[in-house]
Amino acid sequence: MIAQIVLTDNKYKSSITNFLEKLDISYKFSSDFLNYKIDSLKTKPDLFFIQADNNSSPEVLDLVSDIRNLFGAIATIIILGDDMSHKRMTAFLAEGADQFFSFPFDLTLMEDFLSKRTPLTYYNTFKYRTIPSRSTEIDIKFDVYLSSLSEMGVTIRSPHLIKNGALFNFNLEQVSPNLPYEVQALTTHSIQLDSKEFETYTVFFETQDEVKNAIAHELRKG
Repeated sequence: MIAQIVLTDNKYKSSITNFLEKLDISYKFSSDFLNYKIDSLKTKPDLFFIQADNNSSPEVLDLVSDIRNLFGAIATIIILGDDMSHKRMTAFLAEGADQFFSFPFDLTLMEDFLSKRTPLTYYNTFKYRTIPSRSTEIDIKFDVYLSSLSEMGVTIRSPHLIKNGALFNFNLEQVSPNLPYEVQALTTHSIQLDSKEFETYTVFFETQDEVKNAIAHELRKG
């Protein structure tokens, strides 16, 4: 397994290299966005890490689209950054990115996410398999509002902050009567909106293929 990385700020270089070395994942750095695609064609990586900031967002969107077209569904594309608005996050996901992680890294969630995206031949790379022992299962007693649904998870909005690593049940039938499933969602990070509400990003946890296919079908209809 190999990762191709491009950063706009080298102060984060040691953070991501330490993480990958801990998992025995090989990696290559590109000097800039222009060389990233060229380097990727030579390296043929499994994982693509791209740092995006406000100035580079349009260029990164094009790069994500190119990578997805070149490498197809096998590529796992992860956007890195200091912050990410809902609008920018949606744009990256629409172009084919799989996930966003902010600095400083939540290494537990990154490892858990990668373990679910990894072929079985590489599965033993990861030091643990699932996150429940390092997460907290919660029962939400306050109102939350759905902001968006993707094949990877849901984004919810509420006046309350939900901590990273919280695992909760979510009934997809609230989204569409064509999705009669209850799934578990794992919170990855939150941002505070101008309204002072919190927007919380989640990924689905151990979702069955039947459910994934039903969500993908429903999204295509929309």
